[in-house]
Amino acid sequence: MLESKISCFHEGIGVCEQLMGIPIPLSYTRLTSRFLVLWHLTLPIILWDDCHWIVIPATFVSAASLFCIEEVGVLIEEPFPMLALDELCKQVYSNIQEAIATDKIIQAQLAAKLRSHSKEHSPNGRPNS
Repeated sequence: MLESKISCFHEGIGVCEQLMGIPIPLSYTRLTSRFLVLWHLTLPIILWDDCHWIVIPATFVSAASLFCIEEVGVLIEEPFPMLALDELCKQVYSNIQEAIATDKIIQAQLAAKLRSHSKEHSPNGRPNS
């Protein structure tokens, strides 16, 4: 049972390592950021003739929403820092230590029972009188 859980955990670690091994090009993030800055700098100039003063809050709302979406994209590129993996690893470690301690106690009890059983019976299986 424990071996199957450890095997499953090991497979999960392998999948996470594969995900971390696939780099997202830094140029992609830079290009997106530069495009958004350029677009939001030219937006008020282009829309001024049609909208006049409403361009300023509209540009602000547009910039805030699009830069937030870009930041979410950056966070999605690197999902592991925001996960609580340290707490999960500590919990797994404590569970494994508890399982090892329980196994040692069971082994000691079994060995004691076998010793007491061998003292009570002779080698041929009959009880000692």
